[in-house]
Amino acid sequence: MSTCFLGLGSNMGNTNSHFDQAESFIEKNIGSIIRKSTRIITKAWGNTDQADFLNGVLEIKTTKSAFEIMSLIHQFEETHRNKKQGKWMPRTIDVDILYFDVDIIFSDVVNVPHPYIQERTFVLDSLVELAPDYIHPIYKLSNKTLLSHLKSTL
Repeated sequence: MSTCFLGLGSNMGNTNSHFDQAESFIEKNIGSIIRKSTRIITKAWGNTDQADFLNGVLEIKTTKSAFEIMSLIHQFEETHRNKKQGKWMPRTIDVDILYFDVDIIFSDVVNVPHPYIQERTFVLDSLVELAPDYIHPIYKLSNKTLLSHLKSTL
């Protein structure tokens, strides 16, 4: 059984409903949701000329591999996303694997840990709520420390 942290984001349509649908899909197809962060509204990251996002993080337990999870996430996103215009653009729902155990995977399909964790306050705020002492497997720093370092540079 593996521990996985998933980041969710939505800024189109009924964002809370998109989150509810994603959580239901995850429970049925990927694993058990152990904990949920508070859903927070944040400014867009990357391409800031768009609506604010509803963001949050889920901690799940799963028997699936990171590759299986990514395949299932892509299937869900394709059937539930009414528009995705490209990277960092508006979307009905986006689900990212943030951490998968302490694995480090960089492939054409899966990048774990997520390559932008350390740059996104909204992700780290939610991760700190759930797992402040979880150690980033590359940087060897806790989520709490990563957040502190990021906030000191803003």
